[in-house]
Amino acid sequence: MHRRWAVTEPKIVASTRSRPDPSGHSSPDATGPWLVLGWVGLAFLTIGGADFALTWLPTGFGNREWEFGTVTQSLNALPIVLLGIGLTTAAGEQVGRRWWSLVGGIAAGLLLAWVLLAVVLWALSVQLAFATVPDNLALGLRKAALKTSLQSLVYPAVLFYLLRRAWLGFRGRGSDGTG
Repeated sequence: MHRRWAVTEPKIVASTRSRPDPSGHSSPDATGPWLVLGWVGLAFLTIGGADFALTWLPTGFGNREWEFGTVTQSLNALPIVLLGIGLTTAAGEQVGRRWWSLVGGIAAGLLLAWVLLAVVLWALSVQLAFATVPDNLALGLRKAALKTSLQSLVYPAVLFYLLRRAWLGFRGRGSDGTG
């Protein structure tokens, strides 16, 4: 006789409840590493932000060489700031620290606005830089211009994404987008 098995309820294979470690040690707190990353992110954001801001002081607006060089130099300093924003935002979302998400979101929004304005300023000065550079420095200038052009495309996309993640973290949504 052939017997049919019907599954009416899902069987629990593994529980999501924490179980004691067979060795007798307690399981580590899952938020611990995220707290470390959040504090490291805040440090990167602070130190990288100071480095970034100091590239603009003293100001020299109206001087096309200063504008070109300062925008290029400050875009080169952004990876540490982006890392700080990313770590702070991700940690804030994971451990539920809304103020970390708020700090990350404000930094991402301000930086996004700055990048867009700086790219316009840079684009207005790049022609003069190419017209006045000696021939022996032209290759270096072309490389810098290519790198800055790539950065001007990538950074706004990353900052917009981080701004969105910070908003979700501030609103208290989980990493999967649910409340």
